[in-house]
Amino acid sequence: MKTINKTIQTRKNFLNLVEGLSLQDLNCLVPGFQNTIAWNFGHIVVSQQKLCYLPTDVAIKVSEEYLNLFQKGTRTTRDITSAEIEDLKKLAFSLIEEMEKDIESGYLDTYKPLQTHFGLLLNTIHDAAEFSSLHDSMHLGYAQAQRRALEGLHKQKTT
Repeated sequence: MKTINKTIQTRKNFLNLVEGLSLQDLNCLVPGFQNTIAWNFGHIVVSQQKLCYLPTDVAIKVSEEYLNLFQKGTRTTRDITSAEIEDLKKLAFSLIEEMEKDIESGYLDTYKPLQTHFGLLLNTIHDAAEFSSLHDSMHLGYAQAQRRALEGLHKQKTT
């Protein structure tokens, strides 16, 4: 499935960004941004589940705690631990692999239409998977901008 390949590549890019930063930087609330890089990373994991599983009435595969921390409308409320970052790294890929299997098996064919905040109507699981990939890319862009802003902050401290 082409969408899955795009999602995996975007998540690899996000993972490279996350692995290139300290835990302190991942949790830094950069001036001008509403959330941290760690929040954006957790948000893509949770959002994929909410977009692709909830409208099928199939149970999502992330914890209630992650939902409360990272779902749409939340803000960074605490630092994310290194153990949570490691867990999110695993989930970022395992949940996409599971979704691909669930799509191929027809397990998610009972998708109920969902209106997104982008103004798009998602009618099928394929629409949802494609939108989720777009959503991941958008949050990767936010995280990349945050990283550049962090680099600027670090330069200011050393001059």
